[in-house]
Amino acid sequence: MNNKLLPLLFSFLIGIGLTSAQKAYTVKTVPNVQLQDSRQYTTDPQHLLTAAETESLNAICRNLRAEKGVEMAVVVLPRITDDYADIRDFGYELFTEWGLGRKDQDNGLLMLLITEPEQRAITIEVGYGLEGTLPDGLCKLIQTRTMIPLMKKGQYGAGLIAGAEEIQKVISGDSDLPQLLEAQENSSWWEEIKEMFSGIFYSAIAFFFFILMIFGKTRKEIKEQMANPAISPYVKYLTIENVSISKKYIPLLIIFFPILPFAIYWHYHCKRLKKQLLAEMICEECERTGTTVAEKVTRDTIGDYIKITVQFRCKNCNHLHTEEKSFKIEHNRNYRRGIGFGVGSSFGGGSFGGGSFGGSFGGGRSGGGGASTRF
Repeated sequence: MNNKLLPLLFSFLIGIGLTSAQKAYTVKTVPNVQLQDSRQYTTDPQHLLTAAETESLNAICRNLRAEKGVEMAVVVLPRITDDYADIRDFGYELFTEWGLGRKDQDNGLLMLLITEPEQRAITIEVGYGLEGTLPDGLCKLIQTRTMIPLMKKGQYGAGLIAGAEEIQKVISGDSDLPQLLEAQENSSWWEEIKEMFSGIFYSAIAFFFFILMIFGKTRKEIKEQMANPAISPYVKYLTIENVSISKKYIPLLIIFFPILPFAIYWHYHCKRLKKQLLAEMICEECERTGTTVAEKVTRDTIGDYIKITVQFRCKNCNHLHTEEKSFKIEHNRNYRRGIGFGVGSSFGGGSFGGGSFGGSFGGGRSGGGGASTRF
């Protein structure tokens, strides 16, 4: 044979071997070793684990069943077909197909490992009866703390054994992970609270400076009008009335604490300016100064405008003067908006039933609990 063809032939044969080794499985084609031997709980059709690792896993499963009544199966596959959404979907269907756990207790448990790099993941599927003992968060913690670090090094058997041993400890009440999970959840809750209040704090600061800007701009406009002798005191009074905040609304602003001090200040500032204007008004009838009072204020919305009407009365001669002025609502809204108010997992349960030679699964259910992790 031509020596140049040997490398090509060798590569071809290796390719065939790899293709065979990476067989894709469906739920129906996964062999159930329990049916042939009731002492077997670990399905590894491609022999990805050593004999010693397989026996260690079988021993843990047998112990769980004998002492706690929990029936666990371990499945190791190179890859699965594209008929399933993901490993969790496959695990759920496999759990249901085999019926893991006792039917009256739904205390089954499935540990499924896929090793092919594009699909590589570990899944723990929990029956209804075990969801209280092995909640989703705890299953995830078992994977990330005890299994994944070993599996990332290619030590699949060691990772599975570590996970199975931790599950055994949890069921027996000897594991520290439930307390760790509780601490993490409490810490996570507190971090969320802090993050929420942090967001509120920074929003309040931003709102504070926005209000400060609005106050400054409005105060400047009022100051310019007050200094303009061409504008009558009556019109000036209505302008201030338009931007003032009623005292009765101030208590409502307590919930908007950042703007409350400004609202209080602005209320009394406008009140002082209106008092000053009344003191400067000259009665058109008796020509007395400082005898005018504002008796009645009305507001009417007409289209895009708000019309403010104020009735003034002279305390000396009872002369009445009515002044009205319309303000564009957009300006009014902008002001009040600034100042006043505007200013994972899916696994389940089943049942094992074993004999001295062949065993069987007894039709349990998957409760949708557990966890899955890619690595």
